[in-house]
Amino acid sequence: MTVASITGGADFRVGEVLSRAWRLCIGNILFFLAVPFVIFIISFVGAMVFALLFVFAGMGIGAAGMGPGSIALGVVGVAVAVIVVLALNVIGQGVLLLGAFQRLRGQTIRIGEAVQRVLNRFLPLVGVGLLYPLAVFITFAVSFAILSGIVSVVGGWAFVLFPLFCVPAAMLGVMWVVGTPVCLVEGFGPITSLGRSAELTKGYRWKIFGIFVLLMLVFVGGYLVQLVLGLASQLLAGLFGIVWSVVWTAYLYCTIIMTYHDLRVAKEGVDTEQIASVFD
Repeated sequence: MTVASITGGADFRVGEVLSRAWRLCIGNILFFLAVPFVIFIISFVGAMVFALLFVFAGMGIGAAGMGPGSIALGVVGVAVAVIVVLALNVIGQGVLLLGAFQRLRGQTIRIGEAVQRVLNRFLPLVGVGLLYPLAVFITFAVSFAILSGIVSVVGGWAFVLFPLFCVPAAMLGVMWVVGTPVCLVEGFGPITSLGRSAELTKGYRWKIFGIFVLLMLVFVGGYLVQLVLGLASQLLAGLFGIVWSVVWTAYLYCTIIMTYHDLRVAKEGVDTEQIASVFD
């Protein structure tokens, strides 16, 4: 199944992005579910291995006392685990993006070719994958620190301003949301890719913000369903949680892909063939 491209110069529309992302995902459901599922399994197994190592290390610490070396080892372990998970997600998003463009062009999805192209851009992609969440987290942490200072002066009622102090981090996230597609498709380095993403999203950031607010509401809705299922069966709730996470992640990636595609069409007047010509 292919998804028709919007015409060059057309406006960027929230409804079109969401509906075409959905058709792209459903029309190639096995591909778009398999990649997030594999990433989830690898991340889960890695987390379990890390947890076991941490438990064994903790047993040793309990017997011998906690020293600087043990603390440093724990910090390094957490950092490595985070980097691995981020790298896996970036690789997965890249493979999905290339597969999506193959389908947008009416071609058969060639997973091996997609993986090879992503690995060729591995380091820049990981750079984007690390800088993006780190910058958003730091922005949020600074905003929260400022809010905490205000609360300490005027009282706890100032916490009602919490949503307002989330805006800087949210808008930074929106500015850089297509950094990974830019890096993969246009061949830029991490910093240039994020700058290019900011350029593409300019003028459409509130629309993009609305898209991801809707996606988060959908995610929260699934989480509430999981809580309800948990009242009947924890096993059923756990299985639903895994399936829901994979499905939601697949649709999220499709939405990011279509956001990038439609931003370039709307702002630059190019079409799908021109965007994907770099893969030829």
